[in-house]
Amino acid sequence: MLKYLRDQEKKPSWQYLEILNSKGRQMKNTYLQKTKKNFKHLFLLLCCGCFFATVASATEAERQLTPKEVELQLTPKIKEFARGYYKNPKHDQIPTFISENPEISSSTLYIAEYFASFITAVAKKNPEKIDSWMKQIKFKNSLERTLIYRAIRDSNTKEATEYLNKLKTGGDKEILDALELATASPKRDILKQEISYDLGEDLGIVDHLWISYDASGNGEYLVKILEYVTQDPTIFSRLLHKKTEDPKNDKEFHKGLWIDIVIGSIESRRRKDKDLSEKIDEIIKSKPEWSFYPYLLLNSHLTWKKMIYRRDGYRASTDIENGEL
Repeated sequence: MLKYLRDQEKKPSWQYLEILNSKGRQMKNTYLQKTKKNFKHLFLLLCCGCFFATVASATEAERQLTPKEVELQLTPKIKEFARGYYKNPKHDQIPTFISENPEISSSTLYIAEYFASFITAVAKKNPEKIDSWMKQIKFKNSLERTLIYRAIRDSNTKEATEYLNKLKTGGDKEILDALELATASPKRDILKQEISYDLGEDLGIVDHLWISYDASGNGEYLVKILEYVTQDPTIFSRLLHKKTEDPKNDKEFHKGLWIDIVIGSIESRRRKDKDLSEKIDEIIKSKPEWSFYPYLLLNSHLTWKKMIYRRDGYRASTDIENGEL
């Protein structure tokens, strides 16, 4: 375009302006034509995009969630519903929460057991609500029914026993089968559960104690958590000066890490909940043998400085990996 205009500069000015206007009109018309074509292409692309997005969303809705996806989706829902429940009970919402969360029965064993602990603790504190809750719950399958029956049974209350005995006279096969499975499993009382400080198994027990406390406000669950972390007062002092060639298989290292993680959960919750912090202080003061807890906490922090989290869940550093802890 510029070269063409330079060639025309020698012509009279009026001819030059006419040529410029002519080229301008041509460029404008070309631009408008291309814009119309581009708009058509864009419109078609948007239509195709909407179509494939709809198909993809429909496919996603029909796809069965993996256990990990269920855990990621459901755990926050349960924690949000349970956190501080005893301070602001939502008894009327329990049947709805169970009925509207189908993932509970199809989730991982960890999530199912975790939620069962919440129901057990709530039922134990509010046994008069059991019959009303069970009448309102819309069970989606036998697995869910079995899970809730067992959670109610583990509350170990007179009302729970009466309700389950009443079911035996109903004659409904689905109910009887679920009841048989629920009552056949051993009763569980997490307040009496022994631990081996195993990172893969025993950390789950602490989760169950926390959600049971959230459900009921019962200080016994806090006592049990503190009991676990105060059984070995010198664990961090030993670890700070210990050399280990294989931290992954060192039981004492695992024990120290386990205790450190639980102390972290205690202190994290204390910072967010003044009432909880005061309860823990009262429990520690009531047990002179636990007076060393502040020192345990300090040593945990000192050990923390020498250790970092790794993705596989073990806390380690270059020094630890080289056996120089």
